[in-house]
Amino acid sequence: MYAVYNLTTSPNVSVEDQSGPFRVLKHKLDYSIPYENAMEAWFAAKMGKHKRQLVCSLDVDDVRIAEGMMQWMVGYCEMDSGVRNVTSLFGKMITGKMTGQKAVSPCYRGEGTIVCEPVDDEILLIDLAEWPDGIVISPNSFLACSGGVRQSVTSRTSLSSAVFAKEGLFSMRLDGEGTAAILSPCVEEQLILVEITDDVLRVDGSFAIAWSGSLTLTVETLGSSATASFLSKEGLVNTYRGTGKVLLAPFIREELSEDALADSASKNESASSNTVS
Repeated sequence: MYAVYNLTTSPNVSVEDQSGPFRVLKHKLDYSIPYENAMEAWFAAKMGKHKRQLVCSLDVDDVRIAEGMMQWMVGYCEMDSGVRNVTSLFGKMITGKMTGQKAVSPCYRGEGTIVCEPVDDEILLIDLAEWPDGIVISPNSFLACSGGVRQSVTSRTSLSSAVFAKEGLFSMRLDGEGTAAILSPCVEEQLILVEITDDVLRVDGSFAIAWSGSLTLTVETLGSSATASFLSKEGLVNTYRGTGKVLLAPFIREELSEDALADSASKNESASSNTVS
């Protein structure tokens, strides 16, 4: 028997969403940051950037969690890595490399509570009953899923979609009954859901974070000719064809290079010194 206090009842924590065995916690403020970073953290919080954590209840269902994402657990919990031998481990490592996800997703069973590591991204809880054809997710977005969800690898139908779509040659596909927790660059209220029936969706960039397993992804020119594509300056676009759904983010987070970060820090230091008389 166990009891956990101040996990979801803290005034600094709110439960954003819950489905199946999962709850998404949002930390309103991060009091552990260094004093010199307090101003940036305050403005980030005002812009809606918060740390989030996934809480898993094994009393509801078994869960699979991405490798290394378990922070702490309490109760009679058993972990099964799914790795039976060296060959199995090698196969999972290859699969992880192909899909851009963690190599191993340990399965936790029993009775208890598991809390995952905090993340900077948003956490989306997706009911797979709403995706009868399965759901394909973008690289590095898998966080967890309930026990009834099956993980598999799906490949592109053409080499062009792997080379130019920036989605890789293989992706993780989730099927079955249950809930999946995936990472998103923006909150659910900002996401755009596009449903097509024997139609085509063209996306200029890696804005799709998930799509139906029934859709075919290729890379094509937007114009009817190479000249038209050149003049429109659109070039190649990711093309989703068939019947299904695509979940789109209105923006993608751009990662700054080390040179850009150093240049930004230098400019901030120069501006700070200029304000001191």
